[in-house]
Amino acid sequence: VLIASGGFVMERRLHPEMSLHPQSQSQPQLQMHPQLHPQPGHAPQQSSQGIRPITKAMARNSRAAGVLYQSECVLGKGSFGIVCKASVVGTHHSVAIKTVKLRDSGREVEALQRVRGGPNVVTLLGCFEGVEALPQERSLNLVLEFVSDTLQRIIKHHRQLGTWMDMHFVRLYMHQLLRGLACLTRHRVVHRDIKPANLLVDPASHTLKVCDFGTSKFLDGAE
Repeated sequence: VLIASGGFVMERRLHPEMSLHPQSQSQPQLQMHPQLHPQPGHAPQQSSQGIRPITKAMARNSRAAGVLYQSECVLGKGSFGIVCKASVVGTHHSVAIKTVKLRDSGREVEALQRVRGGPNVVTLLGCFEGVEALPQERSLNLVLEFVSDTLQRIIKHHRQLGTWMDMHFVRLYMHQLLRGLACLTRHRVVHRDIKPANLLVDPASHTLKVCDFGTSKFLDGAE
């Protein structure tokens, strides 16, 4: 399925039995080893070639022209919309594309704009509007950095094995979560839905990032 930010609609080939949670997809088991010594400052660098950073004008116009994406698989879906893994045609750079109703997207886009570039928060790379025929069905596609795992899956993995997560990783993830929340606080953003499913984890570097700002709100000066 090709998704073009220049105006082609995303083709959705979903099955009714698809679950809301990413772990329902056929993915390899996460291998966690207590003896690992992750290096938080040594996260793999992701090329941004072919990705046009979002701007305020782009957010208003809901378009990011000139980039073509190849849809690969569904990561999750629910009342919020749908999240797919995709790659940039020509560079094979992996991204996540979250499709939401245009009328409901303003708060999430603004929250991601406020915290963009902050530590331990998922990065919004761009956005483009869908081409649904009816105005009430118009959608916005948020192009986000792709992180392959969630804390929810890691916890489930340990539960299935009957093991405890090593305290080294518990402290590491907690430290990064607090850094992410501190970033939100500085920008007057309240997430309101912090849970393991909304905490992305890179299995190689163990870098944690807060995601899904669909229910976030903003604090005014008195709060």
